[in-house]
Amino acid sequence: MFIESLLFLIIGALGWTLSEYLIHRFQFHGRGRSGPMTREHTRHHKTAHHFAPTWHKLALALPTLVVLCTTLSFILPISGAVFLPLGFGLTYLAYEMYHRRLHTHAPKGPWGRRQRLHHYHHHFQDPSMNHGVTTPYWDMVFGTYAKVEAVKIPRRHLLSWMLDPQSGRIKDEFAQDYLSRDSDAIPASRAMPAPLRST
Repeated sequence: MFIESLLFLIIGALGWTLSEYLIHRFQFHGRGRSGPMTREHTRHHKTAHHFAPTWHKLALALPTLVVLCTTLSFILPISGAVFLPLGFGLTYLAYEMYHRRLHTHAPKGPWGRRQRLHHYHHHFQDPSMNHGVTTPYWDMVFGTYAKVEAVKIPRRHLLSWMLDPQSGRIKDEFAQDYLSRDSDAIPASRAMPAPLRST
């Protein structure tokens, strides 16, 4: 029973990562897209620090989980009808927290650095690539993965943790990963020295 429940939990978690990719690619970025969540997503792209209100997400997620549980109860044992949706829902919750953190906090290690580059490339350079937030795996499977060395970000979208609060320039520790598209935010380490004045 334990192994079976754990297996369904893992399948549910993997199911969310695939659903996340498909929703992001085809609902939020597909042709003829519409609906309130699609509008919220478009706003998130236009203003990277904007996130849809939590109650909007719960209003969609909770009925989805109820329908999933009910449907699965007809075709799976009780462990599957409970733990598969549980894995799906918990991974969705982790995705929401992780996605927000990608925007609000600086990376703390190589994985966080790569994931931010992966996600910001989608946001600021090519929205047809790098749809996965939780993992880049499905982008690799479906041919929408772009390896990213650095991301050019418009000045208005630079995130507060990237910037030196005194100079307003990109901090030196992030200068190799992020470039401003505007000349007023060239990282200090990359800025041209002031010309010498003749005496």
